Parts: sequence; C-alpha cells; structure tokens
Amino acid sequence: MRLDLPLPARRRRDAKPHSRRPGASPLAITGYLRLACTGFPLVTGSVRAMNPTQDSESFEFERFLPIPMRLFLGAAGLFCIVMPTLDLGQAILQLGWWTPFFGVIIVGAWAVGGIFLAAAIVGEAQRWQFRNGELILSRKTLLWRTSEIIQGSDVERTDIREVEWDSRANTFSVVLRLRRGTEFETPDYETRAAAEAMKGRIGRALYQRER
Repeated sequence: MRLDLPLPARRRRDAKPHSRRPGASPLAITGYLRLACTGFPLVTGSVRAMNPTQDSESFEFERFLPIPMRLFLGAAGLFCIVMPTLDLGQAILQLGWWTPFFGVIIVGAWAVGGIFLAAAIVGEAQRWQFRNGELILSRKTLLWRTSEIIQGSDVERTDIREVEWDSRANTFSVVLRLRRGTEFETPDYETRAAAEAMKGRIGRALYQRER
C-alpha cells in the first residue's frame, strides 16, 4: 500500500514558515545563538549522490557549526562571565546600598555568558543521509553523538521556510516536521525553486521503498 508524503503546496498558518537570520539588527545575538544551537545552514560541498541508479534517490548533505564560530561563542561567554565579575566583584563584597544594583549586573552577565558557552558546547553538526527509503540523521556536539533512522511514516509534513536576513536577500529552507513534534531544517537555498526541488527530492527519497 502506497502512502503519500504530505508535501503541501501552500503555506499552513500553523507551520510558522518565516524565520530571521542575524544581520545588523539588535537581535543579532539571539539569531546567532539560534544558529549555533541548531547548526549553521552550510553545505560541505555540494549535495552528494550515493550509488545513483535510475530508480534510486540516495544522497546526503551536512550542516554544521564552524569551528571559528564555536571558538568565538566560547570566548564571548567567558568574557561576559569573567570581566564583570572581576570589575564589580569588590563592590559586591563591600556590602552597601549599591550591592543589589551591581549584583543584578553580574547575574545578568553570567546568564548571557552561560548562553554563549552552552551554544559553543552543544551546537550541533548534522549529517542527512537518504538511502533505501529512509533518512539516517546523525547529530553530534562536543558532548554527545546520536544517530536515528527516520522513515516516511514518521513524518507529519514538510514545509518551505522563508528566512529573512537583515543584510542580504531572503533565503529558503525545507523543514521536516516529525509526528512527535521535532523539527529538522535543511541548509538554506538561494531561491524558493531550489528549496521546492529539495522538498520533492526528500519526499521521493523517503518513500522510495514503498513504491
């Protein structure tokens, strides 16, 4: 029995197709942290075909957090934690009316620094491998490495997400939403047509075995 992968042509209101990548806006830090936690949308080379045949849809691609960005996030986190503590630590130790004020500053700096450090440590690298009608999704950070097999029956829907940039033209990505609620996002593509093509290719690859 053939199942059809739900690939809606129109945007669904609950699909949240819009996203924003950081540029020169005040929200740049938040955007970079989002990218760090989910993996930067960069392809290592081109999408690679694996043992291509006339009836196969086997290919793979990667998205990762570049090492320089990981180092930058770690350094920024340490800076946010260490510098305010060194500069205002003495003021905290000398109790007075100013203590709560400087305490709030230090706590806030530690919170921001902790977010940067977390992004540097748990920022994911992902490898998507489509073969034999299933997706092998490998994910790794500095602390752990996991791999799972996703089949067409595990997918609730796929969507095209338009990504708004502050400093360049908008790009597009494919969002794979599983029935359990988890979302995985492909690298960004320059045009909607390219993202639509990848969306169709993912659909064919996941349901290749069920034809």
